[in-house]
Amino acid sequence: MEWLPLPPSSRGGGAGTASPIKKAQMAAECARADVRDERRVWRTQRQARMREQPHRLVFLDETYVKPR
Repeated sequence: MEWLPLPPSSRGGGAGTASPIKKAQMAAECARADVRDERRVWRTQRQARMREQPHRLVFLDETYVKPR
């Protein structure tokens, strides 16, 4: 998987304080047009629907579930 660096505006910290050791990266798939379109649909349509119908959301607490 190829990784692309995040633009400076999306990095944490103040101006010029980004750590050279710990850098945020973004997957190359995020730059593809089809992925961008799907993310846009998720934000504009599906998230809006979840806000309108929160009773339909289910939380699964897997804190004590063993992986076996």
